[in-house]
Amino acid sequence: LSEYHFFRLFRKVFGISPYQYVIRKRLEYAKGMLIKSHVSISEVALLAGFSDLSAFSKSFRKQFGIAPSALNNCLLS
Repeated sequence: LSEYHFFRLFRKVFGISPYQYVIRKRLEYAKGMLIKSHVSISEVALLAGFSDLSAFSKSFRKQFGIAPSALNNCLLS
């Protein structure tokens, strides 16, 4: 199975690229961490595999429509 064939079949089955799938799973993990624990947003970003906090925040907002800090503030209230 060539790399191209794998990417093509993956996109056909899941509707997104393998990279987008991995990012989505990492963001879902991060959201769960923010909801369940009292860990800082920067620590959650690092635990989810993001090296840059701004990239994490941008991806999180794009995926869920809310900033991680806003989610964290809603849960604390």
